[in-house]
Amino acid sequence: MDLKIVAVSLCIGAAFGSAGTYVVFSPRTTGSSGKAAELSKTTLRVPTAEEAARAIDAFNRHDPLRYGDPKPVTVSLGQCGPNPAGAGISCMTTIHDPDKTRPIDKEVGYAQSADGRWAVNRY
Repeated sequence: MDLKIVAVSLCIGAAFGSAGTYVVFSPRTTGSSGKAAELSKTTLRVPTAEEAARAIDAFNRHDPLRYGDPKPVTVSLGQCGPNPAGAGISCMTTIHDPDKTRPIDKEVGYAQSADGRWAVNRY
């Protein structure tokens, strides 16, 4: 009899625990006053290709995994949107590195600092 009570208690606890976790961590959709509506009203500030290249060059100069003096890169920016991983924006970027034979296409995050310079926050 005691084993049945323990088993039922465990099942009830697991059900309430998983339901509570779902309620707490489930994504909430809001009406027109939500954050998504605010983002759609604002215009995204996007760096120019030259600003993005300077940000990537600054990142490469301070990257501990790179050795020597990295050559300046040139970039082409594609589609940009709000950065889901943090501050700023995220752009599909084609990086033309003179040390590599082919350009690299990847999503790069950019954020503008208080003094107006662009920095790479995900590369």
